[in-house]
Amino acid sequence: MRIVIMGPAGRVGKQVVQEALKRRIDFMIVGGVVPVGRPYVRQDIGKATETGFVGATLYDELEFCIPIAQGVIDFTKPEATMETIKKCVEYKRPLVIGTRGFDEKDIQRIKFAATKIPIFMDDNISRMAEGIEDEDAAAAVGALNALLFLKDKLREPGMYNCDDALNGKQ
Repeated sequence: MRIVIMGPAGRVGKQVVQEALKRRIDFMIVGGVVPVGRPYVRQDIGKATETGFVGATLYDELEFCIPIAQGVIDFTKPEATMETIKKCVEYKRPLVIGTRGFDEKDIQRIKFAATKIPIFMDDNISRMAEGIEDEDAAAAVGALNALLFLKDKLREPGMYNCDDALNGKQ
């Protein structure tokens, strides 16, 4: 699955990159998006994540990499996630949201977006990663597993969470 990682230079974002690289049979990172003005924009993701060469470029706009993506994972900030949602809806890409701290207005916007695309969001996404003690690594693995859940059977638009995935929601 070709994926874009929002916030790959962040604490959990780095873990998503590392875990996706371990699972190359399932995932190919096609881009990462960081805030405008970062010195490593237009360089390989490995530059910002200290993972070595990845073969995917860092951008400061999702527009540059979402057309070739099959899914997006977002561990950023609520304001950035809300912009990501707009692009995912525009390009009809499934989205896994690991970001926290949304207000009620944002939650309503996310629910509306879920009428257009599949969105996976859970306060404890690490439940999708059994047996991993490191909190950030568990969140990263959980997000990747959540994206595979959305890809499975080409999920219809809707809001999904760990209970849906773990209980086998069709």
